[in-house]
Amino acid sequence: MSEGLRRELTFFDAVSLVIGTIVGADIYIVAAYGAGSLGPASILSWIIGGLMAMVLALVFSEASAIMPRTGGPYSYAREALGEFAGFITGWSLWVSSWIAIAVFPVAFVYYISQFIGLSPTAEALIKVIFILSLTAINISGVGRAGKVNDVLTVLKVAPLILLVVTGILRFIWDPSGLLSGYTPFAPMGLGALGSVTVLVFWAYVGFELVTVPAGEVKNPGRIIPLAIIIGMVFVMVFYLLTNFVILGLVPWGGPRILPCTTHTCRLQCPGGCGCSYTDPRGPHIHRGL
Repeated sequence: MSEGLRRELTFFDAVSLVIGTIVGADIYIVAAYGAGSLGPASILSWIIGGLMAMVLALVFSEASAIMPRTGGPYSYAREALGEFAGFITGWSLWVSSWIAIAVFPVAFVYYISQFIGLSPTAEALIKVIFILSLTAINISGVGRAGKVNDVLTVLKVAPLILLVVTGILRFIWDPSGLLSGYTPFAPMGLGALGSVTVLVFWAYVGFELVTVPAGEVKNPGRIIPLAIIIGMVFVMVFYLLTNFVILGLVPWGGPRILPCTTHTCRLQCPGGCGCSYTDPRGPHIHRGL
């Protein structure tokens, strides 16, 4: 049944939406936290978390094939459990999305500030411009928004793909470097595997959002299920290779100088900026940026 919406999103747009909504700043945050908690064994959490997310993704893939309607989780819950369940599901998705996306302007300004100095006023202004720009793109039409998302997704994953390719070539050239990066494999044991896997699962979440604009996707009953599966396979392989390279490039043992950010100090250096501590990888010193 037609929903009166313009079906402008293509298969590539849908796959880009899956990948773009999953891959974000969490790959950097969770990868660092996992390595600090488990060492090279953190690669196991990315395998387990990916398999868990894939099971849930297959559920959404099947649901979108049976009921390719705008609203995604809202529509599924409403059809299966009634109006109230649908309202709670849709409201929760809407509120959680608004809360979660607040991190993007903050992260955007943080990364810019690493290259140029910004005053508090400039930071606030850039955040406002960032939000208004994305809002204007979405208001301009789903087709244009889809193309912008395609470009942003490619720009987002391209640097990490370059890192992966460069790292694998390095391992081929010098296999001993890979061995030193993964020896010992679990220097801190596997006690934190559960908690790290929970965070890794969060890094895989986002695929469900491609089901929301079903009424604006060409042939949604076929495209959305395929986009979810292909996007999830890509992300899982992408995450595993990225972490494989990161963990292999950093040898265990020896002194390391770490940038002193609020996040790293809080997680790894209770003494604050300028403090030092020791773990199986050797002494660590936090220095102010």
